[in-house]
Amino acid sequence: MSTQKSTREDASRIKGLSEAYKQGGVGGLMKKLKADVDAWKKVQIRVAVIGSSGSGKSSFINAIRGITDPDQKGYASVGDVEETMAVTEYPHPAHENLVLCDLPGVGTTKFPKEKYLQEVKVDTYDFFIIITATRFTENDAWLATEVSKRNKNFYFVRTKIDQDVLTATRYRKKSVNETVEKIKADTQKKIQEDSRTGPIIVSNSVPRQ
Repeated sequence: MSTQKSTREDASRIKGLSEAYKQGGVGGLMKKLKADVDAWKKVQIRVAVIGSSGSGKSSFINAIRGITDPDQKGYASVGDVEETMAVTEYPHPAHENLVLCDLPGVGTTKFPKEKYLQEVKVDTYDFFIIITATRFTENDAWLATEVSKRNKNFYFVRTKIDQDVLTATRYRKKSVNETVEKIKADTQKKIQEDSRTGPIIVSNSVPRQ
């Protein structure tokens, strides 16, 4: 009976943290953590950062933890080719029980879609951040569907926004706000109805933006 009670309590804490993220993003989650330190002493939350190869998963993990120096401890390796060849865990420096899990890109020769979910042990994560860049892809939609089937919460994060803004403002003479709003609307349009969230757009090169 005590084990069942503990499981229910853990599920309740996880739901509360997910709701805090849903309502206020990373800032909301951080406020929740500060208000409920005791919960973090007992419960580890594993957040899967997932998406296609080259979408900026590792860069996002560095940015969200405020790590910019490749020589800094805990830096997630990034590059022009697929760097993540196995699931790698990165505890948040200020909240060690918040573990960001850098998953290999889906749809590569090493991680084909047919075997991907089993290879990364998708059922072991509490929350998902689906990273997409440049455009919404079939793999992004597939990941959202598979996560939804498991009744897990997730967010779409549209990365590399700084590159899109630079192109639009320099060559297309569009304003920053106009470009950002267009990308938001376009991404939202392509997201499935059951995604439970609008897109979050960030620049991986500038932490917390």
